[in-house]
Amino acid sequence: MVKLSVVIPNLNYGRYLKECLDSLRAQTFTDYEVLLVDGGSKDETFTVLKSYPEVKVIMDAPPQGPVKAVNKAIAQMTGEYFTQLNADCILEPSMYADCMKLLEENPKLGMVYTGWFDIDDSGKLLKQHKQPAQFKRDLLLQYNYIDATSMIIRKSCFNKIGVFDENCPWSMDWIMAVKVASAYPVHFLDKALFYYRVHPGQITQSPKMKADTERAYKIIREYYGWSSKLKADVTMKTKNALRRLR
Repeated sequence: MVKLSVVIPNLNYGRYLKECLDSLRAQTFTDYEVLLVDGGSKDETFTVLKSYPEVKVIMDAPPQGPVKAVNKAIAQMTGEYFTQLNADCILEPSMYADCMKLLEENPKLGMVYTGWFDIDDSGKLLKQHKQPAQFKRDLLLQYNYIDATSMIIRKSCFNKIGVFDENCPWSMDWIMAVKVASAYPVHFLDKALFYYRVHPGQITQSPKMKADTERAYKIIREYYGWSSKLKADVTMKTKNALRRLR
C-alpha cells in the first residue's frame, strides 16, 4: 500500500502530458502511485506514456466523462489519500510533501487544498489565482474557489460521503469539496503549489458549464441545513454590498 494515489483523467491531452508527468516525477514526496484513466485518446498520449512505465493505465473507452473516469480509478486505488491531477496542470516539487505533512499531522482533517498560478496554453505565467485567505464554508455554498488538482482527500472520507457526483461532471470538484466540508475539517494551505493551464477546449470553457454549475448549486445546498444556507446568503449579500460601497 502507498500513501497517496494520484489519479489523472485524460482524453487527447498528450501535448501537455510530458510536462505534467515530469512535474510529478520531480515531487519531493515519493510514496505515491499514478493511475491514468484514458478515454481512448487518438493523439500522442500513448507515445508519451512509453517513457513513464510507473503510470498504471486504466482504459475508459468509449469515454464516459471525467467524473466517471475518476470514480473508476478510486475503485482501484491503493493509497490512503486521493488526489486528482489534471493532465494539463504542472506541479511545484513540494506540492504533495507540504499537503501530506499537514494531513499526517492532523488526522481529523478530511482534506487539504492549496492555491495555484494560472498559465496560458504555452505555459506563460498569467497570475496567481485569487482565493479566500482561509477556508470558508459559507462562501463555498455560493461559488467554487477550490480546484480539483488543489485537493488531497483522505480515502476514508469516501466511505462516509461517497465518491464524486456523476450528475455534474463539470462541477465535480465543487460538489466534492462541499461534501467533505460537511463532514470533516478542511484546511487551506495558503501557497500557490501548481500551475493551472487556461486554454481553449478545457472543461471550464465549455458552453455546458453554466447549466452544470446551476445544477451543482442546487445539489450543494442540500448538504446543509436551513440555518447554514441563510448564513451563506447573508454573508454573500453583505460582501457584495461592501464591495459596491468601495
